[in-house]
Amino acid sequence: PSEILITTSTVTATCGMPNGEAHASISGGTPGYSYFWNPGMVNDTSMLGLNSGSYTFYVTDNNGCNDSAIVNVSSAIGPTALIDTITNVSCFGGNNGSITGIANGGTPPLTIDWISTGTTDLIDSNLTAGIYVFSVTDDNGCQDFATAEIQEPDSLIAALLGADVNCNGGSDGSIEAFVSGGTTPYSYLWSGNLDTGNISDSLLAGIYNVVISDINNCQLTSSITIGEPTPLFLSLIGTNVNCYEGNDGSAIANVTGGTPNYNYSWTPALGSSDALTGIQAGTYNLTVEDGNNCFISDSIIITQPASGLSLDIAQTNVSCNGGNDGELIVTPNGGTAPFSFAWS
Repeated sequence: PSEILITTSTVTATCGMPNGEAHASISGGTPGYSYFWNPGMVNDTSMLGLNSGSYTFYVTDNNGCNDSAIVNVSSAIGPTALIDTITNVSCFGGNNGSITGIANGGTPPLTIDWISTGTTDLIDSNLTAGIYVFSVTDDNGCQDFATAEIQEPDSLIAALLGADVNCNGGSDGSIEAFVSGGTTPYSYLWSGNLDTGNISDSLLAGIYNVVISDINNCQLTSSITIGEPTPLFLSLIGTNVNCYEGNDGSAIANVTGGTPNYNYSWTPALGSSDALTGIQAGTYNLTVEDGNNCFISDSIIITQPASGLSLDIAQTNVSCNGGNDGELIVTPNGGTAPFSFAWS
């Protein structure tokens, strides 16, 4: 008989998987063949599900003649997906992130797919914060994946703490900004003055805005109102002295506005309350200080009659004994009209 002839063929193992194949066909010799593969000990002309490597096919014909053939199953390594660079979102809620992928190996051509967005280029851009999957598929259908996360800063948040003006019309108000989130350092643009730090001072009462920018030029605008007390008002109500050189005069202060409590300072120094009683004629000055050290002053003049009360008496005697034609005429001087008279 003719010699035994073994013809072999293979299917490449792809994607690093045991999906290779080895096939053998036999001719020649004396039919009635027995055969097996080693390794594997498969009694068939085909062996499936193979990793790459060498496999030997052994044949014995009906006459006990032997032959063998070595089959090499090759491998086609799949592609590799890698992440090259990540550009995070610069501002909270933004969409300027980007990712660059790298596709290596595999059997060309390679197909790129960013699963979340459908982009088919190596660079996926205009991304918001989140997780993105980069997929590379080669011509054998082998795939590899890489995952990347786009991050974003926390939301830019500002709290403004204001100190009101102490005295009406003053300019000692101030604002301090407490900022979190975004990306430090921060810059500040205040309305109304040229302050550039997180504190703005020497402020009048009013509404103020601040534009806060972080290093990525993410911006936040906040507003606050600086208040002031109502104007401090002082009026003095006086009661004049009734009699010349008397001491029954009084002065009472009426204070409104500003910030309670009030302190009273009289000149001459006759007390620290809002009223003076039992005072003589003269000029009295009052300075009032409120709870914020704001001051207001006023004065009042307490008057008295121009002179003391005196009497001029004109006397006419009785002309005849036992008569009643006598007369007394009294003329008051000084004091304060009208006068009342009581004879005894």
